[in-house]
Amino acid sequence: MEPNLEISKLIDSLITKLDSWLVINKDKTLSLIDPIDNKEINYHYGASHLSCAFIILGKKRGDKKLVEKGKKILENVLNVWDSCKNNKSFHFDFNNFALSIISDYIKNDKDDLYEKIKKTVLSTSDSKHYTVNWLPMRYWVNCKRYSWTKNNIYKSKSDFLLNYIKRATNSDGGIEDLL
Repeated sequence: MEPNLEISKLIDSLITKLDSWLVINKDKTLSLIDPIDNKEINYHYGASHLSCAFIILGKKRGDKKLVEKGKKILENVLNVWDSCKNNKSFHFDFNNFALSIISDYIKNDKDDLYEKIKKTVLSTSDSKHYTVNWLPMRYWVNCKRYSWTKNNIYKSKSDFLLNYIKRATNSDGGIEDLL
């Protein structure tokens, strides 16, 4: 079997499994339910990343239903964002990163999700720690913020982060967790 076909079959089986973890909300958005805890865990990053994956894959495949499913998850993520970002376990960098990626795929769509993403990412802080493997996400988000606003604060921050990542990178290509 061709490797791409095998990967496509694997992806399709994962989508089927993930579908069993989605619940339709009263407002017709979708929530991702943790199959072990049997509850929604919005402050983590599963839902933001799943919406990103569904939207990107749907766009690449020309699968409008998958794109719409991703957008319904995204709508729920955005609807509960402000209450979730106050949770001490909220993954700022992971969630901001997913939204920033999604924005490139939906900016020409005829809905208001692109503007909602911009507003959300611009009003959400970065995480406070400097574990190096999180910094590329934070770098990307601040580059995106700069492209949206042309505010040099974001340019300075992204430049600082890139320098920090470079300083943590050893001559052999290995990267330290912390400086």
